[in-house]
Amino acid sequence: MTKSHKCNSCEESNPDNFYPPNKSKCKSCWKKSQAERRLEAKLNPPMIGERRTCVRCHTEKDAYHDFYYHNKSWCKVCMGQRATEDYLKHYLDRILRSAKIRALEKGIPFSISKNNIHIPEFCPVLGIKLEIGGGREQVDNSPSLDRLDNDKGYTPDNVRVISYRANRLKSDATAQELKAIVAYIEGTEPPPSRFTLPSCP
Repeated sequence: MTKSHKCNSCEESNPDNFYPPNKSKCKSCWKKSQAERRLEAKLNPPMIGERRTCVRCHTEKDAYHDFYYHNKSWCKVCMGQRATEDYLKHYLDRILRSAKIRALEKGIPFSISKNNIHIPEFCPVLGIKLEIGGGREQVDNSPSLDRLDNDKGYTPDNVRVISYRANRLKSDATAQELKAIVAYIEGTEPPPSRFTLPSCP
């Protein structure tokens, strides 16, 4: 049975899914109060020279320059850090969701969680700095979940994060094929006469 409780603002009883996480007001009242708060802040900006202490970093700063008008509690630096933390959290969720879909399509095991995904500062393959951008399009230095052994599934001992470019280059190629490409580019040895092509999914 779905639980319900009374909104502190409109005093109507609604199911729990009508409320934002950890909020006592229903979504409708909460959105309304947020809009009123933003409007009030915009109409009553801080005075130049006014000082205010950020509740997150506990640092006293210039209220006019170092705080956004719609948030009087957190400074701009802390707001930016929070946005980055939230984006990283959702980024990992997207990586996991995409990997799970691929695992279902390929019929391979999937037993990883966010605790198994560590995003290093640099790609362990190409050495380029990994960057988490704001868009959904992946670029060369975007973090990308890789399976060490393409014949195995998404398990804690078989995944790591490398750059999207490295993962794209690796794709479904075998070690033998990659070595042959390097040898061909460098001209160090003749290409092999025969390959066993990977089976189609």
